[in-house]
Amino acid sequence: MKKIKIIFLIIITLFISGCSYKELNDLAIASALGIDYENNEYIISAQVMELKKKENEDLSTALIYSGKGKSISEALRNISLKYPNSLYLGHLELIILGKGEIEHGINNSLDYFIRTSDARNDALVLISTKNSAYEIINPNEEKKEEFPVKDIVTTIKNSKEKNGLVIETNYEELIKNYLEHGISQTLTQIENITTENNEYKDTVLSNIGVFDNYHYKGELDKKSAIAYNLINNNFNDISIDITYDKKLVSVSLINPKSKLDLKLKNDKISV
Repeated sequence: MKKIKIIFLIIITLFISGCSYKELNDLAIASALGIDYENNEYIISAQVMELKKKENEDLSTALIYSGKGKSISEALRNISLKYPNSLYLGHLELIILGKGEIEHGINNSLDYFIRTSDARNDALVLISTKNSAYEIINPNEEKKEEFPVKDIVTTIKNSKEKNGLVIETNYEELIKNYLEHGISQTLTQIENITTENNEYKDTVLSNIGVFDNYHYKGELDKKSAIAYNLINNNFNDISIDITYDKKLVSVSLINPKSKLDLKLKNDKISV
């Protein structure tokens, strides 16, 4: 029995030591993935963190890996034809669907992520109706500024809970809504802001986009966005400006809770 335990421990040690895994240096670890559709082709853009060693100091810089193909799978495979490292999506934090993919319809993107186990289930999904995903992920080629993935993720969480103009949807939740009949997909929009000279200025979250049957239908206005998040209990606290007795009043709601009751009568929905 003791010999069996020793053999078992040796086997476990071999696996833990990394003999069956690629070295970290052989992987291109993506933090953000962009999906575009142009000229009947998918264009995949991935922001990859490159680790460098300089005078006993670890440094990291952002690189953009890209590939094209007739399908998302082919575009991802074609990335390996241009870059030495294998693309790894296990630490993916953001997935961005660009303008061309939104106009084309997002069902193929959703179909791909249903079938893949590569990406993290909690990677947040955003859309851009004004920019390509590549423009969002790589907004300033001259200065080579890194797309602020962690800042965007934090802003989404805070903005959803504080002002209600955006929502926090990861790709697992998006796919669940996609597969459930009668639920429209809703996603936060992101866009690049430019100067009067059309120079890149900033990347911002703009509003909530609404889809019907995988096709983009428009965005919610400010009041509708707040109502949507209020109904779905997405707030920790929120301030709402209202007019009372001909005066502007700011009302603070702390941890509000709501319950939605839907009834269908004569093919009409009563809320």
